[in-house]
Amino acid sequence: MRGRIIGVVAVLLAVTAHVRADDAVFDSPDAALAWAESVSDGFGWGESDDETSTKARKARGVFDDAMRNEPARAEWAFGMALATMLSEEHDLADAQPHFERAAELEPNVAKYEYWRGNALAGSMLSAGLGALGRLGDVREAYERAIELDPMYPEPRIALAMVYTQAPRLLGGSSKKAMEQGEALLRIPGAESQGHIVIAGVHAKKKRWDEMGASFEAAASSAPNDEDRRQAVETWFYYSLSYQQDGDALVPIAQRLVAMTEDPDDPMPGYLSGVAYQEAGRAAEALPLLIEAGESMPERASAQWRVCEALEDVGRRAAALSAYERVSERFPDDERAKTATKRARRLR
Repeated sequence: MRGRIIGVVAVLLAVTAHVRADDAVFDSPDAALAWAESVSDGFGWGESDDETSTKARKARGVFDDAMRNEPARAEWAFGMALATMLSEEHDLADAQPHFERAAELEPNVAKYEYWRGNALAGSMLSAGLGALGRLGDVREAYERAIELDPMYPEPRIALAMVYTQAPRLLGGSSKKAMEQGEALLRIPGAESQGHIVIAGVHAKKKRWDEMGASFEAAASSAPNDEDRRQAVETWFYYSLSYQQDGDALVPIAQRLVAMTEDPDDPMPGYLSGVAYQEAGRAAEALPLLIEAGESMPERASAQWRVCEALEDVGRRAAALSAYERVSERFPDDERAKTATKRARRLR
């Protein structure tokens, strides 16, 4: 469920995949489609592991054959789009025409319109500010999906994100986002997501008490422990991004730690470190951030946090080495240049 609210929303109804985890041999395009849809439930672009990428490449071969044999089958175009998105390149530019083709072949299927909107949104974000004019197309795809199936939660969640995040001149509207959140409250099983959407509106309006109350409602109405944790984790990120109050973050992080059953999950410790750091408690943050950084060596943000915490506690030599490592290991990250400048200052 992680990533369902933050960023581009990508949620599908999970189905059972007839695939062996070790070899991912698909004996039919139906099996490949079942796998692609199940993996796409909660999928976050840029987070696919090597196993998923390998399976996605094999699925693309299956769909390529199926599309040649039955070019009018929308399911195969849709499967090809999902498999392309799940591959290591996460190339929405390549996936988008297949999503478009599926919607063209079967224009009355809500999930095709929803995913077409996701692809348009992802391509727009990749293209940068110059592509914001496409936001209307994204919005129309989600609106069409809702028209086709008013009880389908995901396009409402995505549309609410568009209304919340977009500038007013490009169609942003807190009122319309709130309307989608209220509509979600009336869909059985989507109540928690409705409260999260409403919390996002309160966050944008800097209504912190109302935001907290909405997240509490999201957690209490969540249908299972995973969704309950997702609600609290989303609360943390919204508070970090909007409220920017470290003292408010600490109890949310502590709640996440208490909710986590997996002792090997580094995220609760990392978020606790972030909370202490934002609250100006660097000495408490540092050991948590170091431990999380060791567990997540490829996460640039985690390594950056370690750098800052080392400098905050006065460990200049260690901070210098840490900044140099970030600059070398993540040259394309936006913080690389800053890391180089700070390392130069500490020498």
